[in-house]
Amino acid sequence: GDTEKVRLQFDSAKTTVEQYKILYPEDPNYYSTLGIIYARLDEPELAKQHALKAVELLPVSIDALTGPDYILNLAQVYTLIGEEELAIDNLEYLFSIPNIYSVNNLILYTVFKKLREHPRFIALMEKHNTN
Repeated sequence: GDTEKVRLQFDSAKTTVEQYKILYPEDPNYYSTLGIIYARLDEPELAKQHALKAVELLPVSIDALTGPDYILNLAQVYTLIGEEELAIDNLEYLFSIPNIYSVNNLILYTVFKKLREHPRFIALMEKHNTN
């Protein structure tokens, strides 16, 4: 509930991760993490830019094991910045390819709570529910 304290923590994290991004400019982990950080700091354009860069650096076509992680993070960024349709587009893509995620995992991600009443999200959950 202490939004100022949370913002300070994300600002601190941003500073640290930006330094690593400079040291390792081809590592998608830092871009993906910064996408989430910028989304939490209410900087939507920077959030999208970084999350998309992570997907670009390690697409599923190159790494079918780790690539989906960046798709999931991109969906989280879109959710956090209020672009729900794009978030669901990415989740639909994620569940159309082989990976370790299932719709049941989405329950664990509180960020997707915002989507739970969205008709497309409900349909996605029903379509891919393994229970």
